[in-house]
Amino acid sequence: IGRLARTLDELALQLEAEQKCRDEDMESRRNFFSDVSHELRTPVTALRAQVELLRDGLATEEELPGYYDSIFQETLYIQELVDDLLMLSRLQASGYVIEKEPCCLLDILNDIYQSMALVASDKGIHLSFRQRQSSEGTMVMGNYTRLRQLIVIFIQNSIKYSQSGTNIHMILSESTDCYVLTIADEGCGIPKQDMDKVFKRQYRASNTGHTEGT
Repeated sequence: IGRLARTLDELALQLEAEQKCRDEDMESRRNFFSDVSHELRTPVTALRAQVELLRDGLATEEELPGYYDSIFQETLYIQELVDDLLMLSRLQASGYVIEKEPCCLLDILNDIYQSMALVASDKGIHLSFRQRQSSEGTMVMGNYTRLRQLIVIFIQNSIKYSQSGTNIHMILSESTDCYVLTIADEGCGIPKQDMDKVFKRQYRASNTGHTEGT
């Protein structure tokens, strides 16, 4: 009887462990689809804003090449996201290492500014970008796509939580041994009691109302 009881206990523990794995797998799937939705929303919004501007004939002849190039870059970015959907789930796995290579931080920021300035403008917000050092020497070891995704999230949230008629500033400066990117907006800010939760998945501060977080 004692052996049977131990066997039943072991079986119960195995079933509990399997159920926990299934629950974790389901949660991972939900997070994956949520991440995909957030990642695709921003470039699609940027594309729509630029195409609508061109459709309405609001761009000058001199501005057209810049808009065409920006639209082309956004389509390439979307293609990378589509080709790389499974990478989002791999990023959540322990032990995954992001491939890094030399990339120009200034190019990344100019790319983001070109895309997000129109998105901000549609909401009546002015997005500016300036650098406090020369354009040379802004090479960093990183992953262009991942860095772009990260910075776009900050800009997207700044736009989302800012009011019409306000400003968002992107400022690239250089410290002793690193670059410093400052993103400053005139939005509602984050209450002190919520500061320790800012890195929680899709957490919304208590003063954001019903606006979705990223």
